[in-house]
Amino acid sequence: MVGTVGRYGEQDPYVPRTSHRVDERLATALDGDRLVLVVGPSKAGKSRTAFEALRAHVPRARLLVPAPGALPVLVTHPRITGIPETLAVWFDDLDRYLIHAKPLTPALLARLAAGRARTPMVATLRSEARELLRRDTGQLNRNARMLLNQAVVIELAPTSDDEQEQAAAAAAYPGRPLEEHGLAELLAGAPELLRRYDDARFSDPPWHLLIQVAIDWARTGRPDPIPEPTLLDLADRALRRQRPELAVTEADWRAALTDARVPSAETGRVAALYTSWLDRDEHADNDIRGYRPFDYLTAADDGQDHRVRPIPADFWAVAAESADADILMAVGYSAYQRGLRPETVRMLRGAADMGSPHAIHTLAVALYEQGDLDEAEIQFRRAAELGIAGAMSSLAWLLQESGRTDEAELWYRRAAEAGDTGAMVRLGFLFDERDATAEAERWYRRAAASDDALGMYNLGALLERRGESAEAETWYERVARTGNADAMTNLGFFALDRDDLAAAETWFRKAAAAGDPDAVEHLGYILEQRGADAEAEALYRREAGNANSQAMFQLGCLLDERGDVAEAEHWYREAAAATIAPAMHHLARLLTARGDDSEADTWYRAAADAGSSEAMADFGAQLQLRGEQAQAELWYRRAADTGDAGAMFRLGAFLHRHGRGDEAEPWYRRAVAEGDSMAMVNLGDLLSAQDELDAAEDWYRQAADAGRSEGSLNLGLSRRERGDPDGGEVWIRAAATAGNPEAALWLGRILFHRNELSAAEPWLRTSAEAGVAEAAWTLGTLLSARGAATEAAKWYLVEGGAIGALSLGALLEDQGMLDEAERWYRTAAAAGDAIAMGSLGTILAERGDPDAAEDWYRRVAESADTAAMRNLAYRYEARGETEQAEHWCRRAARAGDPYGMYQLAEMLSARGESAEAADWFREAAGFGVTADPLAAGIDPDEVAARMRER
Repeated sequence: MVGTVGRYGEQDPYVPRTSHRVDERLATALDGDRLVLVVGPSKAGKSRTAFEALRAHVPRARLLVPAPGALPVLVTHPRITGIPETLAVWFDDLDRYLIHAKPLTPALLARLAAGRARTPMVATLRSEARELLRRDTGQLNRNARMLLNQAVVIELAPTSDDEQEQAAAAAAYPGRPLEEHGLAELLAGAPELLRRYDDARFSDPPWHLLIQVAIDWARTGRPDPIPEPTLLDLADRALRRQRPELAVTEADWRAALTDARVPSAETGRVAALYTSWLDRDEHADNDIRGYRPFDYLTAADDGQDHRVRPIPADFWAVAAESADADILMAVGYSAYQRGLRPETVRMLRGAADMGSPHAIHTLAVALYEQGDLDEAEIQFRRAAELGIAGAMSSLAWLLQESGRTDEAELWYRRAAEAGDTGAMVRLGFLFDERDATAEAERWYRRAAASDDALGMYNLGALLERRGESAEAETWYERVARTGNADAMTNLGFFALDRDDLAAAETWFRKAAAAGDPDAVEHLGYILEQRGADAEAEALYRREAGNANSQAMFQLGCLLDERGDVAEAEHWYREAAAATIAPAMHHLARLLTARGDDSEADTWYRAAADAGSSEAMADFGAQLQLRGEQAQAELWYRRAADTGDAGAMFRLGAFLHRHGRGDEAEPWYRRAVAEGDSMAMVNLGDLLSAQDELDAAEDWYRQAADAGRSEGSLNLGLSRRERGDPDGGEVWIRAAATAGNPEAALWLGRILFHRNELSAAEPWLRTSAEAGVAEAAWTLGTLLSARGAATEAAKWYLVEGGAIGALSLGALLEDQGMLDEAERWYRTAAAAGDAIAMGSLGTILAERGDPDAAEDWYRRVAESADTAAMRNLAYRYEARGETEQAEHWCRRAARAGDPYGMYQLAEMLSARGESAEAADWFREAAGFGVTADPLAAGIDPDEVAARMRER
């Protein structure tokens, strides 16, 4: 960046980073209180982009650029703590701060920001350096991983990766050859310098080896420049080893070194080696130069658009020469990141032997990780006795793992009292496990007060378990600001509990972006709920491509629901191979639907072995359908024994269906105790069948209160049967309003029978559209009664059974369409409907086919269906054939049909035979029948009862 304050940017204008909204996202991130980390390849423009963001956002802020290792002192320095206004903090090449003997930690960042209104913090990091930091999951890298996870990470690519940015760069810097490389690379002359470095391996070995040695010095973690004598000596050794045929004089070496530190015409401002004069105290004899390599070349040797070049094995020993404890620790960290555990221990042991307490502690951690627990304990004790609080905490952890809990607690207390927040958290967890929640809370609060993320999270979890949701949410929000994905997910659940789907979606998005694979599932669910299936699918596909097995399963579910069964099966199989039990279960269901029972059984068993109680119960259901009742019961019991309330209910229902109510009842009660509301309904049914009606209604009421519409319906039916029709209607209406299609049918029928046809119709229509066959028939009957014959016929067809065919035949007969009527009567008669048989007989008789008619009448008589007999009587009476009408009425009455009795009494009374008529009226009244329910002869209550029997 070139220019005075007044003319800044005139000679090197800033090209806005619009790709992936980098500038916009940086501005937003700087409004928060988290470290903002710009990550990208070397010479992508990270520092310039970050600087421009700070300059635009906090132009008058003080700027702090700490030296690596200096922050522990700076956080308490009065010149820092005494600045009340905005202080911007800059960490260029963040890895230098993380692999230092006194590394940057999340706790130090928190302390730096404490007590000040605003402390925007910005860092840059090369992509390949980040990969090294993230490569290892061990304890030595714990702070680095935490800091990276807590940061707001913004990826920055070269301008050459985006056509729009590259066009803007070409406009701002006309004449620059931007065909292949990004602007920042080109301005630094980096591509040309890398080309020369690569070519010099053969064309100019001395020059190449000087650069290579300087690069390896930096890659081993040496934070100091390599002294010129050391550089020349190591380069000469390398040349003798690699190119023994060459004779290079001291003058040649010095000429090559001069060339390396001076920018060439081709590369512009940048040289392959940066140089500076070293501290005279260290090199008192005379002035000595030190050298650092151009970081673009270092990045290339570490794999940036280049083949990775390993550091020579013997170079680590060279890097340790003349090193103090801090440098040895830095070299040890670098070896650790590169997976070189023996070198790590060797460096750390060297630093520990110099008496550095921090080195002793770090050595102990390395020994612990490689399984040398005995020596690890010795070194932990050494560091702990020297006052290192982290060592006290680590020693306590080792003791706790080996069962020495009492001594572990003592060391945790010493570490906690010394200010180690990790020890406070672990001490809190120790008490939490003992259910000593008051003491656990005390330690969690102490850690949380020091902004320890795990302390805040554990405190939130403890408060949530105790039901103190408001304060728990507050702590989760604080820890979420550090980038904790679990806290974000928990906040999403809090929002869901409040039905605040927008807030839940926001938190799940943040958690998913922060790396919580479970949050992907919840975010996808919300997207699906609001109809954003395309976005949900894109989310699942992206995460499935990142080997997120839960996302594979969710993608399978989405595709399955949409009917893309083949691709759904593919993703179910992928997720099942990753041992996702629900995926195994869904795959089994899919195979069952396809008829592949053999493979389905394999997956049911696999899901069951993976702990899916639902798969166990579903497998039981499949076996039950196949008639393997004993095996079905075994699987139901296995599922119920897991403690799954739904499985307990299903076992109870199985036993109930098989007449084993005494065995079913305890399972229903166990399921009820776990909160299963459907078990309450079935328990009510079981008790109702045992005439324990009050107890049954109590369970129905509890189920209704739990939101189970079946409970409301059954309570309503029970109240009606017990002589409380008005109270029953209230509960049935509540169930219908809650969307229960059976309840909608019952409410429609109640209103129909009260002749409230307009009120009945919408309920019947709702039920019929939900697929309830009886509702379709009743709706057809209602429509037929008010003359809507065409629509009535449609609903009779929807009913799809004998009653629908019978009613459609009657409708067509009334309209004079006898051929069509006969066809539908035959359909109903073939299904065994006696009314249809009688109706068919009368049509055939009218057509002059008495033999065929008589055959159908005989079938009616053999069926002993009194409703069919009464229907025949109505038909004969309507045609004036009173003798035949009376014949069929008497048969119905003598068979005990109260409606037949009443119908016969009316016929006799009309003929003047009052005495016998009075006898039949009395018989009918004894059954509660005092009026003709339906002159048409087809009674809805009878039809409903008949349908339920079938």
